[in-house]
Amino acid sequence: MVQAGGEPRTRSKVKTTQAGILRPLLARPLALIDADTIAAWMAAEAPARPAVDALAFRQLAAFLRWCGEHPEFGAIAQAEAHERALSAAGLPHLTIHGLRRSFGTLCEWVEVPAGVVAQSVIGQQR
Repeated sequence: MVQAGGEPRTRSKVKTTQAGILRPLLARPLALIDADTIAAWMAAEAPARPAVDALAFRQLAAFLRWCGEHPEFGAIAQAEAHERALSAAGLPHLTIHGLRRSFGTLCEWVEVPAGVVAQSVIGQQR
């Protein structure tokens, strides 16, 4: 799914191997793989190999979910996207943790029920 392609083949009429279907996404940093990127990738790949495209999409979705469950990988995507958003908005550096804490404090100030904030935004179970 991610091989470079171009390798010589010995048992085929096609002389070289084709690049893996996920290969175009490997050139992008993890933080830059968003819904628009995936949609453009699928639109480019699906006409030529629809069955492989569907399988690759499922595997990519599983990988991205796995990254979200492992802080050492999910944090890469979140931190890079966060820094880009701050610079685009012209805001000073602020950590994601700081934003979560500030949001939690503001929610308390406007009397949003603590359970709603904890479960939906802060990510805790109460």
